Amino acid sequence: MTSQVSNKNNQILLGFVLAVSIIISIPLVMPHASHMDGILHMSIHAVGLVLASFLTGMAIISWRKTKISRIFFSSIAFAILALAQGVYMYLEKDTHEHWNLENEIFDILIVIVTLLFAVGIFYKR
Repeated sequence: MTSQVSNKNNQILLGFVLAVSIIISIPLVMPHASHMDGILHMSIHAVGLVLASFLTGMAIISWRKTKISRIFFSSIAFAILALAQGVYMYLEKDTHEHWNLENEIFDILIVIVTLLFAVGIFYKR
């Protein structure tokens, strides 16, 4: 019974984290709705924000269950990445530059590295 309650609380926490990060992303992406270049650029950062926020919640849940210090530090790292993505999106909300792959490759690679880092931490055989 205890694991069912804790599972439900964890699902609620993850749902809340996802909902808040998506709600925060929407007003930061919307100023770019009038041009496709801005939507693509900000969408990459919005995906990074939502992913990092979700991984922060997952890492906190994992740390609470295992008390492994590297998971705690991973949760802090994911939280800082989410904060950095949010701050970047806020600072760029009024910038309307043209999208090109050369400028966006760094942003895309950050999202890919975040995914790989999460797989490395949470993967179990």
